[in-house]
Amino acid sequence: MKIWVIKIGEPAPNDADDTRLYRTGMLAQMLAEQNHTVTWWTSTVNHYQKEQRFHENTTVKINENLDIVYLHSLLYKKNISISRIINHIGTAHQFEKLSKTRENPDIILCCLPILELCEAAIRYGKEHNVPVVIDVRDLWPDIFLEFGKSWSKPLLNLLLTPMFNTVRSICTQATGITGVTPEVVDWALEYANRSKSEWDQDFPLAYAPEIPTQDLISQSIDKWKSLGICQTNNKFIACFCGTMGKHSELETLIEAAYRLKQTNREFQFVFCGSGDRYDYYRSLAKDCDSIIFPGWVGKVDLFTLMKMSSVGLASYASTYIHSKILTNKPIEYMSCHLPIVSSLDGKLKSFLSENQCGITHPNRDVDSLVNILIELYENPQKLQVLSTNAKITHEKNFCPDKVYGAMIKYLESLDNSVKQCL
Repeated sequence: MKIWVIKIGEPAPNDADDTRLYRTGMLAQMLAEQNHTVTWWTSTVNHYQKEQRFHENTTVKINENLDIVYLHSLLYKKNISISRIINHIGTAHQFEKLSKTRENPDIILCCLPILELCEAAIRYGKEHNVPVVIDVRDLWPDIFLEFGKSWSKPLLNLLLTPMFNTVRSICTQATGITGVTPEVVDWALEYANRSKSEWDQDFPLAYAPEIPTQDLISQSIDKWKSLGICQTNNKFIACFCGTMGKHSELETLIEAAYRLKQTNREFQFVFCGSGDRYDYYRSLAKDCDSIIFPGWVGKVDLFTLMKMSSVGLASYASTYIHSKILTNKPIEYMSCHLPIVSSLDGKLKSFLSENQCGITHPNRDVDSLVNILIELYENPQKLQVLSTNAKITHEKNFCPDKVYGAMIKYLESLDNSVKQCL
């Protein structure tokens, strides 16, 4: 099978030696390992580092079966900005231009967002009689409704009408729809105004850490020690790894850290990542030496940190969008057997409760968060039970071989079905 995978905004395998791949990267590698010919279309812009990987359209051959095409467009520095919108339009234009020079694939898997790329993929599929699967990762443009005040919603709905119509067109014309939860697939089918078919299926996000060599782990431990982070019998390390943006609620974590510092218990909070609110959160935490901001970290350092930590923190606003999605960070935590302390209502809350692998506190409720952390600090047996359940839950639901293996079988079945109809 010759397949095109279209997804920008994810780490690529040649970004750096310590890059950890996400859904598209893992799926592309697994497809290539199973002797499928894969072209991954992505952007020259490294979304996390906010840097240009290349300054022109560039194709990199990763191995015999996997090429990555980097589409050049405008660099953006903020996730919510005019320059990012221009980037998306330019990236889609470059895809339409370069795709004309390539041999037709058997199937296209395009991720939503980005709307402009999805539109371009649908147009290509219609013109060349190639089936297009839309893999829904985030509920665009619905997510933008959450940025405004209640009084502004009618105006936002009006302004977003062209985008709503675009999503409706994309989902209606797609050969199949996949998504990270059943709720996400149902959301897309509602836009498509049709019932579910055999080609509409959900596949969760999946993650499994590469186990570093002992030498790399030792180097990473030394690096964390230089920042004052090391595991001892009495120390309770709580880590947050992710984007520090509008929907993150690190204010609650920071206030909890200040309060816990007064209890003379050995708590330490490590906030890894970057984002539009990074400087704001650092400023809030400047007088609390139990909070460390190491910035963005690679896969070895993240693995080592999670292995040293007691819990993983999923501190986000419980928006309509987040209530329908299991985000990737809790899955990463579970891959290292970390119990999860979360503020998210909806899908993640019910999942943690059903599997007994984490605890949810109400949004912005510092008292509740402090009580949960003290309880886990004082009750290592309960912490161990949650950790064991996190391990079991990850192995059952989120192993890449299982999840993306099933996704590959789905794509193969669709390809075979289409070929039988020709």
